[in-house]
Amino acid sequence: MQDDGSFIVTAVEIPNSTISHSLDFRSSKYISALKSSLSLNAFLLQSTGKTLVNDDLFDTRTMSYSIGPEIYLYAASWINFSYKFYANVVNSKINDELRNTVKMNKHYFNCNVFATSHLFNLNFEYYAYNGTRYNFVDLMYSYSFSESKIDLEVRWNNVLNSKAFIDQQYSQYIITEYVQVLRPSQILLGVRFTF
Repeated sequence: MQDDGSFIVTAVEIPNSTISHSLDFRSSKYISALKSSLSLNAFLLQSTGKTLVNDDLFDTRTMSYSIGPEIYLYAASWINFSYKFYANVVNSKINDELRNTVKMNKHYFNCNVFATSHLFNLNFEYYAYNGTRYNFVDLMYSYSFSESKIDLEVRWNNVLNSKAFIDQQYSQYIITEYVQVLRPSQILLGVRFTF
């Protein structure tokens, strides 16, 4: 914007190409003797290209890799649980100099307990981000009145009264952070019926 209020817009014509290589691996195995399934997801991505920043052209390279083992165990007719671990690392380089490293580790645990007309559910998520640990816990209890086709459900959301949920999305050019402010810990009562 000039002093007289006019705009000057400039454009630069340069090749705009990026070369990306990715490898994605997924495997799952059901073990009937343990009534459980094991799975593994792994991902590797490398992107190279050129980026124009403030009239300077840079060679950029991004390496991202993640791994996510998971187990689902049907321990008995009245209980099952699952556990998943997810680790992700992103390294960004400009002109072969490491400029940024982002690491994220997440743990997910889910447990369901069944007893005739009763159901109890526990969801737990833990991760560390920028040196801060985050824990999220939700509980749910449900009772079914089978003769009257009514279900009573009690949920305790955000048991630990966590203030925010943070997630990140990565690409070779940008890291986007999403912050969601959470509701305070709350208990909800619900009734479902069919007729």
